[in-house]
Amino acid sequence: MSERAGRPTPEVYMMQKELEKARTELRQEQALADQDKLYSNARIHEEMGRSKDMVRRFEEQTLQQRDMNREVSDLRQQLFHFKQGKKSSLQKRSSFDSEKSFSVFSLVATGCSNLLLGLSALNNEMYRNPKVPAARR
Repeated sequence: MSERAGRPTPEVYMMQKELEKARTELRQEQALADQDKLYSNARIHEEMGRSKDMVRRFEEQTLQQRDMNREVSDLRQQLFHFKQGKKSSLQKRSSFDSEKSFSVFSLVATGCSNLLLGLSALNNEMYRNPKVPAARR
């Protein structure tokens, strides 16, 4: 019996083989799980970096958009003041041109009136004094 007690029975031997096989599979599964965990952690860190970069770019673009909106507002205000100044200038110029045109018209009308009066006077003189040379006519 002592010989039998030193050697494992075939069932124990089979169970030891199955146990060893299960341990080997467990180590392989743990190795795969560790690789998956490392890969997942690397992806998480990569995504976190991208996320931080996107947040930073978003904040930069938001600030840039605010600056551009302020600039557009300033340009609109400048355009408004420019248009007001131009309108005022045109109104002054228009009134100056109207006054100038009126003045010129007035001068021309006065000149024409004086010319007509002069011609009329000359004509009356010619009828009164027929000895006026023909070159003057």
